[in-house]
This record gives sequence, C-alpha cells and structure tokens, in this order.
Amino acid sequence: LGRPAAGKTGTTNGSKAAWFVGFTPQLSTAVWVGDPGAPGRAVKEMRRVTINGRYYNQVYGGTLPARIWRATMSRALRDVPVERFAAPDRDVVRGQEAEVPDVRGLSYDEARQVLTDAGFGIRDGGRVSAAPIRRGDVAYTSPRAGRTVRVGATVTIFVSNGRERVAPPPSPAQEPAPPPAEPAAPTEPTEGTTAAGNNGRGNGNGRGNG
Repeated sequence: LGRPAAGKTGTTNGSKAAWFVGFTPQLSTAVWVGDPGAPGRAVKEMRRVTINGRYYNQVYGGTLPARIWRATMSRALRDVPVERFAAPDRDVVRGQEAEVPDVRGLSYDEARQVLTDAGFGIRDGGRVSAAPIRRGDVAYTSPRAGRTVRVGATVTIFVSNGRERVAPPPSPAQEPAPPPAEPAAPTEPTEGTTAAGNNGRGNGNGRGNG
C-alpha cells in the first residue's frame, strides 16, 4: 500500500470460506471469499477451484482475499494523506502498574488487607527466620516493597517465626598445594673419568679402540 497497514488472515473449517481483515490509521475493511451456494445446496469448499481464470488448490486468507483487500484499499486511500499509527498506550500494553506497599512488621491479616486494597493478589509464603521481627509479623514480601509491578499481580507474604536466621558455616579453607620439588643437582664425574664412564684416555681401555 505504501503506507502503514496491518491485517489478519482467516480460513474457516473445511475451507468453506477465507477472510482477510486489515486496517490503516484511517480505514478498516474486511474481505470474504466463498461460495454461499443456492438454497438447499451445500456450501462449496474453496478447494481446487478456478476464480477469474486462476486455479487455486486451496483459497487461504493470505491469497485471493488479501489481494482483493490490497486493491480495494489502494483505490479507497489514493487521495488520503499517509498517517502513522499512534504509539500504544503503556497501560494498555503492560497493564496499570503500582508500587508494592511496605507491609513489613504488620500482622498477616493487616498486610493482606493493605495489599488487597492496592489491587494485588495474595499468596501465603509460609514462615521464615527473620528476627528481630516478632513472631507472626510480616518479614518481607515477594516482589519486595517498593517494586513497581502490574496491578493484579500476586504478592507472596512471608511471616517471621521469631527466630534468627542462622548463617551457614564457612566452608573449610583448602590446604595450599605444596610447591614442586626442585630437580636434583647433577653429580660431577670422578677424577680420571668422563661422563661417559671411561678413564679419559681413549674409547675403551686407553690403548686404542680395543
């Protein structure tokens, strides 16, 4: 179309009809393609049909209906200025949002009432160690207080059991690996011999090669 547009295809059960519904910022139209049939005659399926000299194995919403829609809208909007779609409202896309109230230190019933009045759903998260918060009072919520979330979301309430949270014992420190052993120093050959193990006066007994 040469302008912002959107649409949706549709095909009825049994391929009895095909649809394309589309719109621009200024105009919306719908196209239906099918055979209504004569009174007393079954509706013809849009399969293996020839329409305007063109054969279709099956008519889908994205085939003939979409082409009819495009041709119709191009003609209808020929002299209409091009406009862009307005940005969607954030509350429509994401829903209305609100901060989670701080209910720490309240009783469970009081916290539930505050959160319900703020538009949130409630779930009981059970009891947790959170002294010095008194037993039976709210320790914290999830999402935490002050977080911005969608109105209607579920907030889980955790209640203190009056006990302090016990930190896990530190893991034992690992012994450092011993340094690698130094290589042994080479030994000096004794006087009168060489590193090859002879007496230094030849290749054998010092009197030649024998």
